[in-house]
Parts: sequence; structure tokens; C-alpha cells
Amino acid sequence: MRAGSLSGNHYLEEIKKIHHNSITEQIAEMFDKPLYCLRLVGKTIFKLLMLYPMDFKIHRDGKGANLREHS
Repeated sequence: MRAGSLSGNHYLEEIKKIHHNSITEQIAEMFDKPLYCLRLVGKTIFKLLMLYPMDFKIHRDGKGANLREHS
């Protein structure tokens, strides 16, 4: 190995640090926005996926948690 050259592991560690820092920055930016922006983003994602709470039938043998829903 020449003087001044870095090993492959050192490069890998540097890439991990850069990736970790970018994720940390993205999370910080997300919480830096006003709460109403986050609510709008959440509603938009919810509408795009078209998922509703009644789609998750996990209680009472697949009948959902709401008893009135199945009477």
C-alpha cells in the first residue's frame, strides 16, 4: 500500500458516515416544518394509498374491532 492511500474499510466507514448524516438531516428537516404541513403530507399519503382503518381486520377473526360494524 502506498503512503497516503486508504484501505477499503476506511472508505466504507466514510460512506456510512455520509449516509447517516444525510438521513439525520432529512429527519431534522421533517420536524422543522410546521405541524399543519406534516398533517397535510400524512393525509395526502393516506389518500394516495387508499388505506382506511377498516381495511385492517385484525380482531375478532377478521371482523374488525368495531362491533357495530358487523351487527
